[in-house]
Amino acid sequence: MRRFHPPSLSRFTARLKAFCDDTGGTLAIETVLVFPLLFWSFMAMATFFEAFRTNAQTTKASYVVADVISRELGTITPTFVTSMKQTAQYMTPAAQGTSISITMVVPTGKTNKPYKTAWSQARGPDLSSYSHDSINVLKEDMPPIAAGDQIVMVETVSRFSLSWGRFFENNLYLKARTFARSRAPNPPTYTAS
Repeated sequence: MRRFHPPSLSRFTARLKAFCDDTGGTLAIETVLVFPLLFWSFMAMATFFEAFRTNAQTTKASYVVADVISRELGTITPTFVTSMKQTAQYMTPAAQGTSISITMVVPTGKTNKPYKTAWSQARGPDLSSYSHDSINVLKEDMPPIAAGDQIVMVETVSRFSLSWGRFFENNLYLKARTFARSRAPNPPTYTAS
């Protein structure tokens, strides 16, 4: 009858050392571990680039609309405001939808409510027009306006959808607010007809 002899500790450590020194198959294991991280990094890089590009386009669209309205000599109509929204949408092609709010702001000279709206119009689901009370919520963000002067405030919101956003919030709302002093001797008025 044979007796069972447990392996000696030195033989066990020798086998463990041989296993640790074996480098066969490490490339395949490293590839399996690193490839998902590498893929995610490239996807994040492309998505962040596209989001920053859309944000820059949203800001530029806001500047363009503010500049056009500040140079307008006639009256602003609903069709004109809609065409400005379409212009902003055209300038932000990666956005899934663009909303725009155009407000003519007038100083009042009062300290508690320093601003009022001459007129305000909005197009799109993500923004609304301003009233005399709601414009004063933004008084910290407003530039100084001289007495008798008016400024155009244009807000633009673009919805950006992640192309691989199953694990994240699907819509990013990219906002831009632009102010422009009216360049016309008589600032444009709004008529609903």
